[in-house]
Amino acid sequence: MNNLKALEGKKVIVSPEPDSTWAFMTYLIKENNLKNVQLVNVSIGNELAAVAAGQADYAMVAEPNASKATMEQGLHEVYSFPEDSGWSPYAFSSLTTTKKYTQSHKKETQAVVNAFEKACQYIYAHPAEAVSIGQSEFPDMDASIVKHAVTHSIEMKSYPEHALVSEASWKNAMTIQAFIKNVDGLNTKNTSYATNVDPSFAKAAEKS
Repeated sequence: MNNLKALEGKKVIVSPEPDSTWAFMTYLIKENNLKNVQLVNVSIGNELAAVAAGQADYAMVAEPNASKATMEQGLHEVYSFPEDSGWSPYAFSSLTTTKKYTQSHKKETQAVVNAFEKACQYIYAHPAEAVSIGQSEFPDMDASIVKHAVTHSIEMKSYPEHALVSEASWKNAMTIQAFIKNVDGLNTKNTSYATNVDPSFAKAAEKS
């Protein structure tokens, strides 16, 4: 979708407030000054069925539902957040713990971060093997859909290339969270990168 104005006057399926797809679309509408976009909330996992039932014109979904939409239902991908430079990099999710725990369990913390770093590098170094792992983890899903979902995610760099949460990805995530008022603004004591992210373990893992 080269012109997001095409969304004006349309209905878009999103997850319930304040979940991610609702937050992303709400922010996208505001930043692009889109008019008369109606968001339709459905429970996670039911987005495609809602579009098929004619409840909306578009649905915002993540993989593997995006692949299911194009491969099984004849729908078309019209916009991708990862491919939009304004949204990348983005800390979509993370494994968190307390500062007290990392300080008293440095060996265990480093081992976990090392595993994440190894996995991140493995996905991009061995994409075919990454697909096979995905297929083994989701045996009830059509293998071709899993392959497309994993391959598509690699192409868009949806998977992080390293375990490190960068300052840029943290800022982008906090921008959305501040917009929907989940946090008390950017660069406050509670939301700053320095307060919340200890990059030392990830940097050590990348060098190991």
